[in-house]
Amino acid sequence: VKDIFGGLAGFLRLWIAVLVIYPTNQAVIALTFANYVLQPIFPTCLPPEIGLRLLAGVCLLLLTWVNCASVRWATRVQDIFTTGKLLALALIIIMGIVQICKGEYFWLEPKNAFEFFQAPEVGRIALAFLQGSFAYGGWNFLNYVTEELV
Repeated sequence: VKDIFGGLAGFLRLWIAVLVIYPTNQAVIALTFANYVLQPIFPTCLPPEIGLRLLAGVCLLLLTWVNCASVRWATRVQDIFTTGKLLALALIIIMGIVQICKGEYFWLEPKNAFEFFQAPEVGRIALAFLQGSFAYGGWNFLNYVTEELV
């Protein structure tokens, strides 16, 4: 941004990223985590909004404290979360294979795979793109990771 639009635009982009984009991203992740944690406690209704926000805030404060306290602790927490993600992915794959072996593959047939559950609307399509770009937003950090590896 600095090379194309100048120093002021680069400076503003950095401050917008630090003060708006990254904290918002972390808040969305924390709220999603809180929703997944509280949903089993409230199986018949939505979790209370204050509970979601409180748990998300506590999680953010805890992770911030761990990152500030010790690099070793932060690395261990990251390893635990990575292991949890891989175990969840393995569970999803195994359950999918079990369903296929049981003969329950209706939605995998080509004629049913792209059948709409709901009528396609512009808002739903935009939301799908937003969720997809949020889920695969890690490509943006590829240059930083590559720099750390070299």
